[in-house]
Amino acid sequence: TNSKLITSPNQVVVLQNTSILDTQLVIHATSTRYGGFSEGEFGTLNLGLSTGDNPDVVLRNREMFYDGLGIQSNQVFYLQQVHGNHVEVINQELVDSFMGKQIRRIPNTDAMITDLRGIPIVILTADCFPIFILDRVTPAIGLAHTGWRGTKLRIASETFKKMQITYGTKPENCLAWISAGIGVCCYQVGKDIRNEFIKDFGISTVEGDRLNLSEINRLQLTAKGFSHDSIFATSYCTYHDKELFYSYRRTGKES
Repeated sequence: TNSKLITSPNQVVVLQNTSILDTQLVIHATSTRYGGFSEGEFGTLNLGLSTGDNPDVVLRNREMFYDGLGIQSNQVFYLQQVHGNHVEVINQELVDSFMGKQIRRIPNTDAMITDLRGIPIVILTADCFPIFILDRVTPAIGLAHTGWRGTKLRIASETFKKMQITYGTKPENCLAWISAGIGVCCYQVGKDIRNEFIKDFGISTVEGDRLNLSEINRLQLTAKGFSHDSIFATSYCTYHDKELFYSYRRTGKES
């Protein structure tokens, strides 16, 4: 799976992909629950402002997470995630339009791509999958937030298509990492949803009454020309691995 847990100097624990790390082209990480200031059910590195946690503590957690990665928090772009498939291009014109604003947040969007250096892009998940795409040649990056709705709307595929159109990205130049989300081990869904996915993506996407979102997103990228060995899917499950990750389905708290 090429995923490993790494502890930063300030004791924040993140999940990273070794193949992406080896390129030395981009800073990337999925946060875990370890290393922050939140207490009780939010313990400890809660980065979600819509969870009911103390917002001041969440902002301290974000600073700690970014510090651990060497990222400037005032440069970060966030999304108003709506389970759609809109992909935003973070270009210099857009960056300039947010100058002086406290929070850079793109409305009604679930994925971003950029070729700008020093502009971090962030999505928040708590069972949905974060999908990282690295174009090693341009270089450029894509980041998508995908639950079952975004997966059905082929947001992984749409993110890569936007990179193709914008940067001339080729699949053979890319690495993709499907990071921690709710695994097929734990993701029970109703029969109607299962049937929709079987119709759209084939029988291999369902196991019993459970849906394999990671596999469906992998299939979308292979359909775009990605080789099997350029797509990495972590074996961690946000629902099952409760010590490490937050899970909306487990706790009812949104990211």
